[in-house]
Amino acid sequence: MTIALLFPTIRTATESVAFSLPIICIYLAVGKSGSNFSEFFFVVVAMMFCQLTFSVYGGGWLDRFLPVRKKTFHSNVRTRLTPDELWPFLVVTPDTVDAYGDENTVSIEWVKPGESFVEISQIDDLTRVEELQTIEQFEPDAQFGVRFKALSAKEGTIGSSGTMERKFTETPYGTDLRTTRSFDQMSPTASFRMWLDDGFARFDDKYVLRAEKMSGL
Repeated sequence: MTIALLFPTIRTATESVAFSLPIICIYLAVGKSGSNFSEFFFVVVAMMFCQLTFSVYGGGWLDRFLPVRKKTFHSNVRTRLTPDELWPFLVVTPDTVDAYGDENTVSIEWVKPGESFVEISQIDDLTRVEELQTIEQFEPDAQFGVRFKALSAKEGTIGSSGTMERKFTETPYGTDLRTTRSFDQMSPTASFRMWLDDGFARFDDKYVLRAEKMSGL
């Protein structure tokens, strides 16, 4: 857990090791029972099993062979910001990108003003995503929905298209933000990884925390 928190880029590797622990424990038990297994053999097998688990679970290798289907994820975040304070940080358009775009935003440009736009994001040093977003719902400080499609991805790529909807509900202490993401194609293992890691909720926590910091909370 500590490693995953300090080095988030290798979170999946730590989870893979955790999945491997039952097998490793079995090998340890066999070794203590007087088996002829050498310590070297045990170490080699344990490392191979951890690598295999990471390749299947974390590396997405198995995704290529499993059926895909539509999948929906929900996340909820609470904040002391009011809906009108939170809205511009979570709903960034070409008109507001200069003031509210985050560090990953390269550009956002209208395709049809008020209807659709293309957003380019730099995820890491090697990954740049170009995404077409078509606005389906736009109720300022209340509700926002888009249909998205990754223009830089091959047709049918897992997670490359779908819809996202954000609902801002005012409460006595601030705002309840509920986000619904529906993907047109998602494999069982990819769905399991996102559920186990609570990935989308962590993304939303990050966005809201940034909004709070920039708002002085």
